[in-house]
Amino acid sequence: MQKSFRNTLLLILVSILFLVTGCAGPCCTKEEIVMNKELENYGKTIAQEQNMQFLLVGDVTDGRNTVYCLTLRSEQPTRLPQGRILAVNNVEKFVAMLRANPAVIAYVNHWRHDDPDYPAGVPLPKVGYKIAFWDKNIDRPHKPNLAEILFVNSTFYYFEADSTTQELHLVFSEPYESALRFRNQQKPFQSKSQ
Repeated sequence: MQKSFRNTLLLILVSILFLVTGCAGPCCTKEEIVMNKELENYGKTIAQEQNMQFLLVGDVTDGRNTVYCLTLRSEQPTRLPQGRILAVNNVEKFVAMLRANPAVIAYVNHWRHDDPDYPAGVPLPKVGYKIAFWDKNIDRPHKPNLAEILFVNSTFYYFEADSTTQELHLVFSEPYESALRFRNQQKPFQSKSQ
């Protein structure tokens, strides 16, 4: 009876670890678990600062090639020009955090030790970021407001939703460097509450 209880408890703890980290078994190293917790803490902090909701750490892109990825949710109506500035500001801060964070550095060093061809540092193509826009009823915003912003493979993709089906339609895309140029040519972004 005692052994069965311990086995059940161990199974529950392993299941919780799987759910919390998104990892299962040997695929997750200690470095990856620690890094993912750091990314989660960062995601929660940035979401709170920007009146958003943190959703998850992990690759949500079709290519599944993104190592460092966050997803946030916003209820703030956002049009394309403001979305471009929001997106590039968030990704720029995220990349700076990744490149300076000791847990991320330890993760990279771990993989470089096993595989010398593993990229040094945090290359931009390995960074992902998603902001999903939903209203309080979990409906996508209507045009001309954005429904989603996705950053993958060093490119920003901006989507609006069909008002009937809520299906996403790409309205604009731009490489990271173009987004930086656009942002730098604009007046500092002022929120509607200011």
